[in-house]
Amino acid sequence: MFKLGMKEKMKHHKGLIKATEIELSKGNGYCEIQAVAKRAGVSVGLVYHYFGSKGGLLAAVVEAFYAPMMDVEFGVEGMSDTDWLTQERARAQAYINYHYSHPIAFLITHTLSQTPEILDVEAAFLEHQLHEGARNLRAAKREGIINNDLDPDITVALIHGGIKQALHQALATSPRPEPEILCEKIWLFISSALGLIPQKRR
Repeated sequence: MFKLGMKEKMKHHKGLIKATEIELSKGNGYCEIQAVAKRAGVSVGLVYHYFGSKGGLLAAVVEAFYAPMMDVEFGVEGMSDTDWLTQERARAQAYINYHYSHPIAFLITHTLSQTPEILDVEAAFLEHQLHEGARNLRAAKREGIINNDLDPDITVALIHGGIKQALHQALATSPRPEPEILCEKIWLFISSALGLIPQKRR
């Protein structure tokens, strides 16, 4: 019934993801399959053929949101002290800019994490984030950039949790703080967590 070429499948898939994003934005996190299909110019049956269910469609939207962040977050190892810190600072800014510029970032962080399909996508991405982040810190330890006593796995979990909560709050604030100002605050937190800023004596 649905015998489509690869290019047509990819076109429909991208179109459905975009249509769902628009419907979610219009509905403040709520959408109907019928409205998505109409906006994408396809049949309701084709939506179910591709994604199986509404939960599957929403999970695909969340996955499409997270996928570009792989390139934003994970960089090159083996840099000098200054280069590594500069790269990490730029990485933090790029991460913030991505959330600020994406039309449904607020919905992703506040509304959509409710179905098992979406939870599975988020859990897989989080596992990859923490794994790659810890690997990055181990490389920095080997080069003497950060304190050798830091536990990479615990440290990256703390940093990730802090950034996630900061973004969660910033995206919900009106007006939002300027992304550069938010990055300064987040980088101060990261620097402290990595032991780059001496703690004041009491």
